[in-house]
Amino acid sequence: MFPYFFSPSCVIGRSLTFQMLNFPHSKLTIFSNVHRHKMSNKRLNGIQFLRGFAVLAVVLGHNRGTMYDNIVAGSFIDYITSNAIFGVEVFFVISGFIISHSTQSIKFSSFAESLSFLIKRFFRIYPLYLMVLALYVSLYYYNYYTGEFSLGHLSIENIIQSVFISSYQSDVISPIYGWGTLVVAWTLRYEIYFYIIFAISMIFTAKYRSVLTTAIIITIFIFSSYYYQGHLVLDAQSFPIPNTTPDKYIGFAGNPIVLDFILGMIIAESEKLFGDNRFYNNKNTGYFYIVIINICLILWFTSAFGGNGITRSGIIAFFLVFSVVRIERIFSPSFPKIITIIGESSYSLYLIHIPVKEFADYYGNYFSFIPKQGTLALFIASISLSITLSVLIFNLIEKPINRFGHRLANKILPPRN
Repeated sequence: MFPYFFSPSCVIGRSLTFQMLNFPHSKLTIFSNVHRHKMSNKRLNGIQFLRGFAVLAVVLGHNRGTMYDNIVAGSFIDYITSNAIFGVEVFFVISGFIISHSTQSIKFSSFAESLSFLIKRFFRIYPLYLMVLALYVSLYYYNYYTGEFSLGHLSIENIIQSVFISSYQSDVISPIYGWGTLVVAWTLRYEIYFYIIFAISMIFTAKYRSVLTTAIIITIFIFSSYYYQGHLVLDAQSFPIPNTTPDKYIGFAGNPIVLDFILGMIIAESEKLFGDNRFYNNKNTGYFYIVIINICLILWFTSAFGGNGITRSGIIAFFLVFSVVRIERIFSPSFPKIITIIGESSYSLYLIHIPVKEFADYYGNYFSFIPKQGTLALFIASISLSITLSVLIFNLIEKPINRFGHRLANKILPPRN
């Protein structure tokens, strides 16, 4: 059991280690030969690489159900599908890092900068989400073969709540609180909350925007913890909120999972402050980060410290993201292109894999080309189709929407000298 217990994570860890030690300056390397230690705002391939792994963890975990009870405990399939939650934690830490890092060029605080930021984030999140939600409802609200309407998560009430990403179900544990029609939508609520707090901070300060954001998030967290729980609670999965208005719509903001974003901002700010420090960039220190990455991967794929929040997977996600950022700055490695491509289209994949996964549940009996439920063939087909569609959606829909959002956002900004 011992070698079998560790083998999946060790294989992945060794693969990543060999990639980290591959130094040639390929097309994917984001550092120039001259300014090796200056991090680029345009491409962060280590982060895209992590996004790819994180979204695959989520997709694999959600597709575990296509295998029913046919997964052998302790098998490779069991390991790679058992910890979808960790992928969410990595996404939240990455989000905190990216938002802080990508706004470092802003020198002056203003309402215009804040509004521009929010417009970009709106077009990054909402239009594609609405499109996939509409696709999901059109496919599954009414079964065209049985003539039956779906209930539960496809009720009219839940669909309307899902449009505004505000689903609440009293029987759903924290930090989820409500699955919504698209079961992944609960995470977007936290992302939007973080964006709003960050945008407010940008009105008052550019230099200390991450510090002010951290202060606001922690203040709301502490207040909410004592208001709802009567004492300070750090466990994101032990933070119930009452089924009353407005608590069921705003209470989530106090859940400890919001501290994940702060962890990401800490990484970005530490890179800005200490990124050129000789000890920080020492290759021997870099090898230490490789060890940390391997440990994090073992913990990831063995579901150790499983669960949401900084007391569970969140702290492991922090060390993983921090170490990958450090490795990229020290060694300028090349990352596998297939994973970075998946990372680039991670949001599209995060959304579209849900309607793809459930197609067999609704219509599997009516199409002979769909593999049977509970088979490895369906598991592979669902994931492969989801990845293929996500790359197409990213290039044909998501990127044009983001470009439009950036053009619109830039119009409200004054000229920069």
